[in-house]
Amino acid sequence: MKKIMIYTVALLSMISLVACKNQKTQTTTVKGIYAKEKQLIMERFDAKNVSINVEKNVKDSDFPKGYNNIKVSLIGDKKVALSKAMKAAKKSLATKEEYNQIYEIRKETADLAKTLPNQKTAITVGFEKSKGDFEVIAKSSQGRNLIPVGKPAK
Repeated sequence: MKKIMIYTVALLSMISLVACKNQKTQTTTVKGIYAKEKQLIMERFDAKNVSINVEKNVKDSDFPKGYNNIKVSLIGDKKVALSKAMKAAKKSLATKEEYNQIYEIRKETADLAKTLPNQKTAITVGFEKSKGDFEVIAKSSQGRNLIPVGKPAK
C-alpha cells in the first residue's frame, strides 16, 4: 500500500513539473510571435507614450472561446490627453480636436489589426483610469473593429 502511494505521488509530481515546463514554453512563443506587431505599435504610437502587454487566452463577450490580446496602455502625455478627450466625449462636450484624437487612435488600431497573424488576436488600446480599471478607446481584430472607428469631426 505504501509503495502505491509513493508511486502515485511521484507520478503526479512529474506530471505537474512537465505541465509547468510546457506553460513557460507557450508564453515565450506567444511573446515572440507578436514581436513584429509590438514594434509597429511602438513606432506608430510613440514608444515613450505606450506600454505593451500580451494577454493570452482572454475570454470576453467578443471572443467567448478566447483570443490573444495585445494590450496597449497609453501613458504619460498621451494618457492625459486621451483621458480628457474620452471624458468629454462621454458627456458630448468634446471639441473637434478631442473627437479627432479618439478617431485617430481607433483608425490607427484598425490599420494595425489588419497586420495581425490571425482572427483570434486583437489589439486593445486604452489607459488605466485606476488600479484594475482599464478604459478601452479602441479594439480591433484582423477582420473587424470591435469598437467602431467612426469618422473624423469636421
